[in-house]
Amino acid sequence: MAVETCPNWSTGRRGAVIIVSSLIVSVRCAEKNSGDYFLTRKAEYTVSLIRKVDRLRMEKLILSDPRSSSSVIREQDLNLAILRASVGTSAENDRWVEKLRFKLERGSLRPFMPSATAPKHTHGDDGIRSLFSSFLLGAPMTMTTTMGWPMDLFITPPAMSAYIDINVYLTAIRDTHLKVLSCWSSLSASQRRRRRWTGSNEGGTRAEVERRKNLARLSWGIVRAMLFFLDQLLGHFMVDIIDVQHRRLLDSLEEVNIAAKQGQGMGSRPGSMRGSVARAASPASRFGTASTAGRHPTTRWKAESLNNSTHDGFDTQTVRTRAPPSSARPNHAVFLDFLTLR
Repeated sequence: MAVETCPNWSTGRRGAVIIVSSLIVSVRCAEKNSGDYFLTRKAEYTVSLIRKVDRLRMEKLILSDPRSSSSVIREQDLNLAILRASVGTSAENDRWVEKLRFKLERGSLRPFMPSATAPKHTHGDDGIRSLFSSFLLGAPMTMTTTMGWPMDLFITPPAMSAYIDINVYLTAIRDTHLKVLSCWSSLSASQRRRRRWTGSNEGGTRAEVERRKNLARLSWGIVRAMLFFLDQLLGHFMVDIIDVQHRRLLDSLEEVNIAAKQGQGMGSRPGSMRGSVARAASPASRFGTASTAGRHPTTRWKAESLNNSTHDGFDTQTVRTRAPPSSARPNHAVFLDFLTLR
């Protein structure tokens, strides 16, 4: 490979660097979106989605007629709930929400009839997904998405399976947290309604007042302890583990992207052989000095003759040297060192 092909090689290298940089940006964007929705970093959207699914369960499986054709939950209904849950949240204008899908492992879900038997649980299947995927609907349900090429080279099926397991577990914790908060609200509302009739005490005889007071304190204490435990557990997972590790992953991808961009316009580093190509391919080394490199060979010969033709009144130029230099290439051709391609 001659030196004249070096500019093409450099252009191809820059194109490769641009492709790698754009690929790293795409991977970083995919990882960020996966963290927002599978790791439930967008908490407002996750809470809205849980409430939409719970409302769908109440309307389709509990309040509707179990013998009607509308009392069934299909995957299309759940996918529509994904889009509706984004309204009014930070994910409303995010196009990545359209890629999310719910998958019902046992098909469409219908109300349990009196003659229906509950599916048997196999003791060997004790994974995270089998334990927590049925919290929202009472049947196994997982959130998935499709990774096209080249994202599937980085977010592989095992990595996506890990994302799904984490999503199932965190969704179950958030659903339990919302139910305990609802229980707290129900206790407060019932207490205010009872105060309208009983006044400042619990009502009834003195023995009944003491028993009701102890029962109310016990209920409030249990709910308060559950809320404290779920708050601490959810905060530990989201703040101390997921947020720290996910930000570290995004920062690592950003550092790789910056290094790729800096390598695009970088010259020869100390100790590298990359600069030898530029020095060998310079026009000055092929046609003379840098001051006369851009001139025609005949013009450059005349300028050199005026400068070096006399020395103490004696012509030092021979007939051979006065002739215009040949425009042919030098006999010793300079070739590209293939070590620089590493």
